Amino acid sequence: MKRVKTDSEDAKVIARFCETESLAPWAPDKPAIQELQEWYQLKELLIRQKTQLKNQLKSGLNSHVKKVQEKQIQQIEKNIETVLSKIKACIQSDKALCQNVKLLESITSIGEKTAMDLMTFIKDIKRFDKAKNLASFAGLTPQIMQSGTSVNSSRLSKMGNANLRKCLYMPAINAMAYKVVV
Repeated sequence: MKRVKTDSEDAKVIARFCETESLAPWAPDKPAIQELQEWYQLKELLIRQKTQLKNQLKSGLNSHVKKVQEKQIQQIEKNIETVLSKIKACIQSDKALCQNVKLLESITSIGEKTAMDLMTFIKDIKRFDKAKNLASFAGLTPQIMQSGTSVNSSRLSKMGNANLRKCLYMPAINAMAYKVVV
């Protein structure tokens, strides 16, 4: 509740934080994780391009233009398959990643592609001490809105990794549709 905001006051707050908290030193991601993230980004780009071309096909285009776009879509689909095989190879090259993907696949409603995407964002599951920490990282924890004695609402905080939430959306819908108990 300080009313002063200066560099020296900020330095004192940081110093107190460092005295009370023990932080692990930063370490870069493993090369396999970095490569996995690059392949994932390329895959997402190709999927967006494919969607864009399919949407253009639906508009009233000239038949010659449609043929060119259909060929482009076929080429993009081949590229997506190549990228998926590179992602699989990247995961198989790292023992821990491979094991974690297999564990994720053992969860009902999570398939191979989703498991690979999840590992792209989770990176190393061992860095989370508790499931709550992972849920918080994904932005899947509740945010409670309360004032005085009335509770206005609660919703997902969404203060986390949006891509990780995106990967979990369809498995969650599938689990609800088939009443999967986790």
